[in-house]
Amino acid sequence: MLKRAIVTGGNGFIGSHLVKNLLNNGYDVTVILRDQASNTDRLKDLGINIVYCDNKQITTLPERVENKVFDLFFHFAWEGVSGDARKDINVQFDNIRSTVDAVVSAKALGCQRFIGAGSIMEDESLYLCETAGKPLPAQYLYGSAKLSAHMLSKTKASEVGIDFLWTKITNTYGPGEISPRFINTTIRKILNAERLEFTAGTQNYDFVYIDDVAEAFRLVAENGKNNTSYVVGSGNARPLRKYVELLHDTLETNQELHFGDIPFQGVNLDLSCFDPSSLFLDTGYRPKIKFEEGIQRTFEWIRGVKNAEI
Repeated sequence: MLKRAIVTGGNGFIGSHLVKNLLNNGYDVTVILRDQASNTDRLKDLGINIVYCDNKQITTLPERVENKVFDLFFHFAWEGVSGDARKDINVQFDNIRSTVDAVVSAKALGCQRFIGAGSIMEDESLYLCETAGKPLPAQYLYGSAKLSAHMLSKTKASEVGIDFLWTKITNTYGPGEISPRFINTTIRKILNAERLEFTAGTQNYDFVYIDDVAEAFRLVAENGKNNTSYVVGSGNARPLRKYVELLHDTLETNQELHFGDIPFQGVNLDLSCFDPSSLFLDTGYRPKIKFEEGIQRTFEWIRGVKNAEI
């Protein structure tokens, strides 16, 4: 029987890869975009249904969708994921509200399960909140909003009677990523022969290739346990410096790495926070792309994009 899924923010980096994964696994997919001006380059020629609905009007979604019966609802739409908007409390309040409203709309559309996209920054924000004497800088409004959305939407899901699953994404990278995230920025610096400056690199990190992240979301939706939060990780978290050195060696660059030039002002989470064992156990998910292979693929894509720009 054909399964039907809704994906809000399906034109984003992770959302678009999930859409392709769902299509490859026999799903009928409806993507929710903010408006007709939304960039749909990542969704070209996929044979999907597109519905336009701004996040702030997501309660009206059932009125805009022709097919009223779906199975899964993936919620990726989130304003202010980078830049100054990440520190804008009003933007983040709107995100919290729209996530809760999305749960209600998912139920109204007949969805059996709601899958929310969270972040490892939830743990960082909670750590700062609960540690005496530690400030909670504005940069953590994003993580705090994700944590609030997690808690409130889970409560609403219980109230309306829909399965609730949440993911905490560690760090995603791969072809198609255009925002100034760590891997993307570092590879571009290598290509531009810029000085490679980092913190001391002692903070723990985990990187997961985009195709593996998309697969994890589908398997969480299909096999995950109700009212459960899953860490989407590689199972190989380690200090950032080790990742940087491995990236450096994989790309065989002779550029010097300068550790300690940038002060670290974030939170160094314990390795246990990156543990994806429950994801592995409950869903059968296992990452397939090793970091070295993922870095090589990402490097080739970024180099191709840069050459096309010249």
